[in-house]
Amino acid sequence: MGVFSSLLREKGFQAMDKITIDQVYGRYFTRNEVVQFEEFHVAFIDLCKDFTALVPGNFYTVPPLDAIEEFYEKWNDLKEEREQKESFCKFMNKNICTSRTNQNATLVAGLVAPTAALVVKKTLRNTPLLNIIIPLHLIPTCIFVPSCTILSLVGVRMIHLNKGKKL
Repeated sequence: MGVFSSLLREKGFQAMDKITIDQVYGRYFTRNEVVQFEEFHVAFIDLCKDFTALVPGNFYTVPPLDAIEEFYEKWNDLKEEREQKESFCKFMNKNICTSRTNQNATLVAGLVAPTAALVVKKTLRNTPLLNIIIPLHLIPTCIFVPSCTILSLVGVRMIHLNKGKKL
């Protein structure tokens, strides 16, 4: 909890229990700073980036550019700031997706990848033609196995981030 509060203070918020939609909205979408769509889009991306940085374990995916443009046109037509805040809250609830990796898939990939890397290396070493084409015997096992493990974990993470399902 202490790290989370200090990260919030770093971003300009006083304390965790005092954060309101007015503070978040005022920090990113004040009327005098957001005049054109480009400024709105940059503020929106900053908001999503800061939420991703502040909330550990959760990653927020940004909606497509078309959806943001469409919302901006509606948002810009609203005259009162209260209506803009309500419209913004509805848009965020509807379109922002939380991306989390499946812990089971990550665990299985982390357990299976080292063994699979050793099997692949041994198979390529014992097959003469493949040994000439792909000389994995030149790479030490202490480098090859952790590299394959890390690549498999990154692959699992990328697959889950590309799904973009709303949880």
